[in-house]
Amino acid sequence: MNKTINLSWLVEKWTLLDEDSYLKSIWLNTESLDIIRINQGETEEDIINNYIDIDGDIENYVLMPTADEFDEEKVRQAFFETLSRHQKDQLIDQFDGMAPREEFLDIIYSLGLEKEFNEFSAKVVAYILLNWAEDERISVNKDMETINIDKL
Repeated sequence: MNKTINLSWLVEKWTLLDEDSYLKSIWLNTESLDIIRINQGETEEDIINNYIDIDGDIENYVLMPTADEFDEEKVRQAFFETLSRHQKDQLIDQFDGMAPREEFLDIIYSLGLEKEFNEFSAKVVAYILLNWAEDERISVNKDMETINIDKL
């Protein structure tokens, strides 16, 4: 029987995806709650030798959403819309669009909005993972808020 998983735990584990650009996929063992990360370029033999035979235990392994599910540009735009008029003006004044992701994050940090942006992003990830878990029939304890940026 599969365990009930806290949504906040899933978000914490999945957000690590962003930190490794070589990461191809993440598999979750719904029984043991082991997380298997598979890097680009790894062969099936590498995976079996270094990790586990996912195909041999397929009923317990589920492929987690990929980074493609998280549209960074859309998340930045949705977060921008939640800001006060003053904060929006400050951000626009400092933004020149040369390196949108890095520049946006630098400005967010300089304006002291890092915590708010990270919390907003985590709630967007929570929404993605909650829907994924429901589709995969994984029991999840919704222990945090979610945000559907398509409904803002």
